[in-house]
Amino acid sequence: MRVIFPLTLLLVLSTSLACQRGPKLVPVTGKITYKDGMTLNSGVIEFAPEDGGPVSRSIIEPDGSFSLQTGNRAGAAPGKYKVVILQTLLIDGVPSAALHKHKGRRLHDRYRRYDSSGLKFVVEADKPNEFLIQVEPARN
Repeated sequence: MRVIFPLTLLLVLSTSLACQRGPKLVPVTGKITYKDGMTLNSGVIEFAPEDGGPVSRSIIEPDGSFSLQTGNRAGAAPGKYKVVILQTLLIDGVPSAALHKHKGRRLHDRYRRYDSSGLKFVVEADKPNEFLIQVEPARN
């Protein structure tokens, strides 16, 4: 009993530490603009690994920039990703779903789904991962 408890404790602690570390993550940043150069200034971007695993995401800043996080850690694991963009519409600085009042541009709906966004990127371990993403507005 005395030998089993320390070994069990050691096993639990080492497993816990390994889970906290997870896969090696690399910085992934970028900017999202419409084709005319106007920035997409709010929302969330998500990178989902093509072979499964944790999704990396970021809030889209007012200048269109993003910096991915996986869980509470900065970056994403190297690999191939499918990408979606979910726009948050701001009316008077407050998030809103009231599209009829929105005077800015609305993102095309196809970017909401992995199977229709058309966005795929490769995150590499030994190169800068800065992606400039051009999107289309919704059709009127």
